[in-house]
Amino acid sequence: MRVRVVALATLLQNQMISIGFDNPYMLLLIPVTLPILAVLFLKSSKRFKTLSLRLGSISRSRFIVITAIVKILIPILIALTASQPYIVSYTTVNVTIDNVLDVNTTSARIAILLDISRSMGYSELSSTRFSTALGIVENIVGLAIERKDIVDIHIFSDTVKPLCLGINNESYARECIERLRGVDLERFSAIGDALMFGYSVAKASAIPIAVVVVTDGAINYGSPVEDAVDTVANSGIAVVIIIIGNDPRSLDLEKLCRDRGLPVFRVGYLGDEEAVKYVSVRLYAKTKLEALKVSGNLNIVIPVKDYTIQLYLLITMVSLIVVSMVEGI
Repeated sequence: MRVRVVALATLLQNQMISIGFDNPYMLLLIPVTLPILAVLFLKSSKRFKTLSLRLGSISRSRFIVITAIVKILIPILIALTASQPYIVSYTTVNVTIDNVLDVNTTSARIAILLDISRSMGYSELSSTRFSTALGIVENIVGLAIERKDIVDIHIFSDTVKPLCLGINNESYARECIERLRGVDLERFSAIGDALMFGYSVAKASAIPIAVVVVTDGAINYGSPVEDAVDTVANSGIAVVIIIIGNDPRSLDLEKLCRDRGLPVFRVGYLGDEEAVKYVSVRLYAKTKLEALKVSGNLNIVIPVKDYTIQLYLLITMVSLIVVSMVEGI
């Protein structure tokens, strides 16, 4: 078991330094062996003193004390080295679209709003819009779980219906994807209402959150989408719009979102599973970055371990052994 024990913390030029141990249990040898060594030292000192008095020579007693102390330090250094110490430096790193998937960022919540209107069943070459959307959602959920994020899936037509909330493990994720595969497509697509629902969910979240609306953009019901886009754009919440396919009715939504500064992506026919995965990674990375940006969590601390201290301990231990051999072991 790798256990890190912080023994020293200081701040040097925006870097916090700490000392840790991969095998800290070896440190228990120090309090166990020190009393034993102390008793042996006292006994040997007493015998040496008696012997010196009888022989009439005590000129080297101070040197022997020094070598005895050296011998006591040697097992301490052995225990320290066996505990595998390391020095950790913590450096502040700015999270960007290029490294957001590689660094250990703050956990976030991803609220996915998936359009289940009938037009999502239209074909785009060899697949339907809904099957493309389903593949993207499935991959985003998998990526989020790997990085300890929480996912909520809602479906919407004329109203928004929660499907799965608090997805944080693979078994629950598989169950939710199966539920999505069994969803019946409905007549309406109230994208404006879906955006307002996402707005209310984001306002209530206690952790960084991003709302992801997956739709073909074919609005035919509900409150004006212009008002909804204006509300979320001015609210400071993270909203990402993913438009599936090339429905001409989606052009107004795409232009509106871009004009208001909302991230919007158009996903056409992807062709195969690898293409779906590639697009999903980019979409998830952008979604996570938006969530962190809005919550002000773009600066994170990266730990770097340095095991050079073990080399210094070994050199010191060998040097003490050589010194102890002068008097004799």
